[in-house]
Amino acid sequence: MTGILLERVTKTLNDVTLDDVWQGFKKLFLQYHPDRNKNPESLERMKQLNEANERLKTYIEQRDKKRY
Repeated sequence: MTGILLERVTKTLNDVTLDDVWQGFKKLFLQYHPDRNKNPESLERMKQLNEANERLKTYIEQRDKKRY
């Protein structure tokens, strides 16, 4: 599922900056952090969020290198 979602997202990432990714990550990080969210699924959400954040950062960095 993560691969399909990532593919959809990367099609719309032409103008997204690393700052945009960081702001979105920070908002979701605070929402799903296990210390703030007592839902048992919050730990799994955090793992998914961290993985998605790393992939998006890598994608944007590679995209920016190709542009210049």
